[in-house]
Amino acid sequence: MRLTAWARDLALGVRLAVGGGRTPKAGLTRLVLGAVGVGLAVMVLLVAASVKPAREARDDRVAGQMMVSEKRPGVDPLYVWHRNTKFRGVSVERMYVRAGGSNAPIPPGVDRLPGPGESLLSPALADLLSSSDSSLLQPRLSEHVVGELGVAAMNSPIDLKAVIGAPPSFQNGAEVYGFGGYSGEAPLTRILYVILMLGLVTLLTPVFIFIASSSRIAGAERDRRLAALRLVGADVKQVRRIAAAESLVSAAVGLVLGSAMFLVVRSMAADIVIANESFFPEDLVPSLPLVLLIVAAVPVVALMASQFALRRTIIEPLNVVRNTKPVRRKLLWRVLVLVAGGAMLMSVDPSDPNPWLLVFGAALLLISGPTLLPWLVERVVSRIRGSGTPALQLATRRLQLDSGTAARVVSGVAVVLAGAIALQIILAGQSARYEWPRDDPYDGFTSLEAEEAVGGAAVAAISAVPGVQTHAVVRTFVVEKGGEYGWVTVADCAMVKALLVVEQCHDGDAFVRTYPSFNDIRPGDTVGARKPWFTDTGPPTRIQIPANSRKAESRPTGYSLAKQFVLTPGAMRGMSEVPTVVSASFKADPRDPDLIEHVRNAAEPFSSGVRVEDLSLLRYSDAAKAFADMRKGLFIGSAVILVLAALSLLVMTVEQTRERRRSIAALSATGVQLSTLVRSVLWQTAIPMLIAIAAALATGVSFAAIASWVMRNPFTMDWTTIGLLTATTATLIVLVTALTLPALRSATRLTTLRTE
Repeated sequence: MRLTAWARDLALGVRLAVGGGRTPKAGLTRLVLGAVGVGLAVMVLLVAASVKPAREARDDRVAGQMMVSEKRPGVDPLYVWHRNTKFRGVSVERMYVRAGGSNAPIPPGVDRLPGPGESLLSPALADLLSSSDSSLLQPRLSEHVVGELGVAAMNSPIDLKAVIGAPPSFQNGAEVYGFGGYSGEAPLTRILYVILMLGLVTLLTPVFIFIASSSRIAGAERDRRLAALRLVGADVKQVRRIAAAESLVSAAVGLVLGSAMFLVVRSMAADIVIANESFFPEDLVPSLPLVLLIVAAVPVVALMASQFALRRTIIEPLNVVRNTKPVRRKLLWRVLVLVAGGAMLMSVDPSDPNPWLLVFGAALLLISGPTLLPWLVERVVSRIRGSGTPALQLATRRLQLDSGTAARVVSGVAVVLAGAIALQIILAGQSARYEWPRDDPYDGFTSLEAEEAVGGAAVAAISAVPGVQTHAVVRTFVVEKGGEYGWVTVADCAMVKALLVVEQCHDGDAFVRTYPSFNDIRPGDTVGARKPWFTDTGPPTRIQIPANSRKAESRPTGYSLAKQFVLTPGAMRGMSEVPTVVSASFKADPRDPDLIEHVRNAAEPFSSGVRVEDLSLLRYSDAAKAFADMRKGLFIGSAVILVLAALSLLVMTVEQTRERRRSIAALSATGVQLSTLVRSVLWQTAIPMLIAIAAALATGVSFAAIASWVMRNPFTMDWTTIGLLTATTATLIVLVTALTLPALRSATRLTTLRTE
């Protein structure tokens, strides 16, 4: 009998969820709004569950592209020359290839090796070359295009990559006997692991809040339906079971809708580029355990939210306690959530972080915002008396009658803002641990390395480009000792004074740069010398670094050419002939962003023996690069969650307008203008949102302060970013209000009042 009663109650809940309400259309609208809210959250969760498999698929492709130089029996060599270039700050990979025999290996993603004058392009590079903005790039990719590269040849859909048949002039390329190996990606440090865990919790916690909020759409209307059921004999337990069934139906439909949204987003993944990041659709395959967890967690969260909403709403026949004087909310348990989260996070040991303490502590800290928000909104609006414009009075009276719904609507946005503020402060503090490129003094400088045979002609060609000045021309070579490598610059005294901070220089002098991170090669050591590009396969030339080398600092603009050792020609006398390359630096007008492209085009005829590098784009260290990649990933996640917050806010605001259409129609019938109602809706969203922004600032700063203390990071307030985030959140209020105007205009029609 008990199972039969449960089945009957659940079936009734399903019927009410699908068609319950004053009309079947109203019930269906309520179901659609709730399902859309849950579906948006499910879509984000599925995308998040696909990130790790997508990164693993990318790493597999990177590993598959690694070149194997060890000789293999029965395999002919493939000669490879990498001549990468840049176009307006974006890297363009050019790999020239030539088969050394019929059994030469073929790179991944390539059906056949292109011949001389032929090329295979990635789709993104083919699209770029076909556009009208690529005229400065086309001279560097003038070969006949005979096909496209496959997915295996690219890391992401936006890669600009070309595999080109090497011309006969290319000699001494690297010998490759196969492809595939280990990419060698460095693992995250403990501090970056802590930041990553905090970032994931910060990004995913709002998603579950959106699910809980969406499952409570049209709560007042649901309570009236449940009160009617009490009138015909249902008890409190039956009412709770019926409410549970309604929430589960909304969650189930949301799961299906969210899965469909994910498939749509997945199909467009290659065209979606955020922060220079994109994925192939076939890479976005969510992990099966995470999919099962999402399928189980979403209904559970919806069920818990619906049952929690009934704790103070005792459904009685003919009335609902909600319509009487509201019970003042308690503060103690809300503060306990904040204290518990802070205590758990502060107990984390940064040298050996416990992931459970990290996750639950960070989640409780973020949840403390939505738990405190209803209490704050209630206290603030209760002190607003009947003053101000009619629109403000209508809004404040509505908030005084039902402040919880307003707080619930904006709680998701508040959590997103709090999390974003916390992340920015944490990342700003961590960023201080790394060295980052500066605009000065390298802005506008370009360097060149060229073979001796073409070095003079290449320098002359670049110097002839209008707006380019030759800054310095020297010779360089590489020295090796015990597996460590260093660089040597050969320059006359005039050039030495342009590169180093020295007062006197005579031919025959030698200098050693004062820089703490150089290798263990010292003046007086006997070393092997060879060309920097290691294209000579013979034994290195043995030389001795002059023991009387004087210490000197490099000038800011001479950093790229003043290597570890700087020798005048006289200091080279008595040494065996050392193979060198021509190294030069040029100064161009940084206000002309295309001038560097003209420089690269001028060096292109000598591309087999010349390398050009823009010194304005300094290299990051490996640690800084790992941090920058993680920061970019968290930025992408924050952008996605912010969009979700805006869409969820829109859904819930439309639902609130639809639920209040009876009172709105009555106000319109008594002569209240539409503009007054619009301003009233704006105030109803703006007042809770302003309170939510203040709460989010306090929560985010507290979160960041505790996390910075745990990681022993400096606490750095990035006021510019915080102000931008706050302004963006405030802009959402105006945007959401504007998008709800059609629903509000529909609610003011007199036909709406007559059908009621």
